[in-house]
Amino acid sequence: LKKHMDEGPRDGTWTSQSHLSAQERARCTETFGLFDRGCGELPLRSLRSALQRLAIYPSEESLFTLISRYDAEGRGFLTLDAFVQFVADHKLISKSANPVDTATLDAFIALGGNRDQSGVVSTEKLRVAVKSDFALPVDIDRLIRDADTDGSGYIDFEEFSAMLR
Repeated sequence: LKKHMDEGPRDGTWTSQSHLSAQERARCTETFGLFDRGCGELPLRSLRSALQRLAIYPSEESLFTLISRYDAEGRGFLTLDAFVQFVADHKLISKSANPVDTATLDAFIALGGNRDQSGVVSTEKLRVAVKSDFALPVDIDRLIRDADTDGSGYIDFEEFSAMLR
């Protein structure tokens, strides 16, 4: 994010909010209003729900990083400006991070994982999907053995993605 912030004008007026369209800013304002209790503040406990209304599913790490930046005092609230900036920064971070292959994410979700890449897929469910449902000509047992290194019978998103590469 710092890299992107440094790319702006030298007078310091540039912010990552410029990466949001007017429509995106309006949706942020509308969403903020749904969770604001009339005091101009969004409680952090409602932040994930507010972001999900904007189809943003940040990882726990991303959420924590952004919260620590915008609620440095630990008040437990975000103002509208901070919320819009938060959304803009998340958009920048998402673009700069290694993009997730949507087909991989969709397959992970279909097998039981979560959109925010949390959760796990049962190796048995994966085995049935590959062998029976789709009859794919791959050695799924070997792929599962290689991916499920702890032998738990479950594969997280990182392991799932690596297995499909």
